[in-house]
Amino acid sequence: MPTNERIDRALALLPGLLFEDDHLGARALLEELYDAGGDDRLSDLRDAKQAAAQWGVKHRRAGAHIARLHDKYGVGRLVGGAWVLRQQDIDAHPPDAKYRRKG
Repeated sequence: MPTNERIDRALALLPGLLFEDDHLGARALLEELYDAGGDDRLSDLRDAKQAAAQWGVKHRRAGAHIARLHDKYGVGRLVGGAWVLRQQDIDAHPPDAKYRRKG
């Protein structure tokens, strides 16, 4: 859904909080909140190399694991040939211990 449509829907949900003469101020606030939320989502993204380091596996193993997670659960996305996923998914879906580096 386009940003403007989301903002319009949010404005419609908040009639008791808006003053009749301040719709532009409310819109600006909602746009700022929406943009900040997008920045938070982007700052949470990690690539397969970062996941591999956290999981203690090789980069290739991390990529294969993320691909499997994507097929099974919709976790991660392939962007420009590189796997990316959220930090919370790295934390929640480590690969089997048998794939971790020794020592």
